[in-house]
Amino acid sequence: MNSKAKIVSLALACLIFCVLSLACDMNHGTTPLAPAIVSYGGGLTFKPSSVTIKSGMEVIWDGSFGFFHTVNIDDGAGNCVTNYTSFPTTVSFASPGTYSYHCAYHSPCGPSTCGTACTGMAGVVVVK
Repeated sequence: MNSKAKIVSLALACLIFCVLSLACDMNHGTTPLAPAIVSYGGGLTFKPSSVTIKSGMEVIWDGSFGFFHTVNIDDGAGNCVTNYTSFPTTVSFASPGTYSYHCAYHSPCGPSTCGTACTGMAGVVVVK
């Protein structure tokens, strides 16, 4: 094999290695690439009660908990800014932070207060 062929072979091998390394790295994290799905967990709970996503991803509340529940989501600072009452509902989270959510009927937080202190039918979305 002449030196030009060796250089081409080495360059091709490096390219293949880089592509495979990038593909492995993209699939290695613990954060899902697809939207996270929150369902009714029974016993007046959301399942899962905590999801972690990357910035710009979505969470879907699938509606398996029926029409006797709401999803009140805070703005990352404890202020309720959304109140979803029909499902499925898809919400995109653009900024990193921790966003609490709860059912207005089944959490002592009620319809207008949000935050990590909410208990009962409540949860959090952690955006990285």
